[in-house]
Amino acid sequence: MENNKQTTDEKNGNAAAPAAPVAADKKESVTHDDGSKTIYLMGGKVAHIKPFKGKHVMQAQRLIDGDSEKMVFALISMLTTIDDQPIVMEDMEEMPGADVFKLMAEFGTSNF
Repeated sequence: MENNKQTTDEKNGNAAAPAAPVAADKKESVTHDDGSKTIYLMGGKVAHIKPFKGKHVMQAQRLIDGDSEKMVFALISMLTTIDDQPIVMEDMEEMPGADVFKLMAEFGTSNF
């Protein structure tokens, strides 16, 4: 038995729009040629992590004022945008924990 159902667009002679390309697994990160990385967070948010240099480490050291536990958070906040918006360390305090861990893990694998 054939399926003879047509969408309204098809009846009007309009071809159905092709589905937008989707990554095979939006949970996986993408590494770009320049060394930057794109990762997918909860709620459809997209984080972009730039590669860092020694100058970024030095800036982070000044920012954390000797509190070495904040080093990764400082680097993440300096080099990461979420949905094309810069973030600060305090933003991570209110993020879902899974996103914070994902940023930490991805940051470590892409930049260290």
